[in-house]
Amino acid sequence: MRVRDLLARELVAVDADAPLHTIADKMRAQDVGMIPILSAGKAVGVVTDRDLVLRVLAPISEPSIMTAWDVMSRDPICIDEEATLERAAEVMQERRVRRLIVIGHDGTPKGVVSLSDLSRYSEKALEVMRLLSIKPHNIRYPEKPIGARRI
Repeated sequence: MRVRDLLARELVAVDADAPLHTIADKMRAQDVGMIPILSAGKAVGVVTDRDLVLRVLAPISEPSIMTAWDVMSRDPICIDEEATLERAAEVMQERRVRRLIVIGHDGTPKGVVSLSDLSRYSEKALEVMRLLSIKPHNIRYPEKPIGARRI
């Protein structure tokens, strides 16, 4: 089974210049916790519900004038739509992420696959879920250059 086989819905994404309220509204309406951020049709980052809390609400920023560029996690982890579910689970484990942007042959985002999606079809994904549920003592979130990495 390939990653593309799990894409049940159309890509829910926004442009990098989208205001934060648009992103939050879209998360609520689509019941998702991560929105891929696009620029010129390519994934340049992601905004998660956690990003909104830690980068906007916690530091008491001015969300009404902020855009996705201001809060997104840059350099999103992407996976080719032809990758196997086992490879996707391995990438999630290696990178300690629960969601991957699925990229087509032309480099454009096609959707998002979550660890929860994978767990329905892959024993490896269940193992990764167990491993990711254990919090490491020291987590660092380094700033990275803009641009998606294809795995």
